[in-house]
Amino acid sequence: MKKIVSLLVFLSILVSSTPINAQEIPTDETSQEAFVIPVPQEEIDREEQQQLEQQNSKGRTPLYEYKTELVGTQITKKVKIGYAEGQPPKGTIFHSPGSFYWSNSGSKVTVTISVAYGAYSIGVTPGSISGTGVVVKSPYTGQAVKLLIHKDIEVKKYKQYRKTIMGSGKWEYVGDVYTKVPVLNHFTVVKV
Repeated sequence: MKKIVSLLVFLSILVSSTPINAQEIPTDETSQEAFVIPVPQEEIDREEQQQLEQQNSKGRTPLYEYKTELVGTQITKKVKIGYAEGQPPKGTIFHSPGSFYWSNSGSKVTVTISVAYGAYSIGVTPGSISGTGVVVKSPYTGQAVKLLIHKDIEVKKYKQYRKTIMGSGKWEYVGDVYTKVPVLNHFTVVKV
């Protein structure tokens, strides 16, 4: 069973094309089984669009037309989000091989990330344990375990421009706006 789980972990890391850096895993978790699942692209696009619309609507006037241009992208890897919601406080004990069913729902927690553009506090959900969703197999039996979530968060920097609706039609720089979106989920079953 352990060989199958290890093979699945290896294949999911290989398919995701995003390496897991062992230096980013806290020392008490280095021996745990982990795997990653990308956030669906349509979910990423929807979240980015919502954030851009919120930021672009600040300080807008009907006298101007606005546009944004992507300047760059940076990713913060393996940001610790926390335990998935809905788990017993002392963990779950599987008496035979078992799995968690994870869904990307629930309340958000605030995490702080740093990239070259700056430091940002953002709300991210650790997800919750439910009856359906992503299946995360536990490599442990007879021991209390919990599902711990980390996420890669992508920060995109945009330059914002505006021009008068009537007039010269020349674009003027207004400022920078940023989107901060989770792009990869890391699942680790840890002993508690």
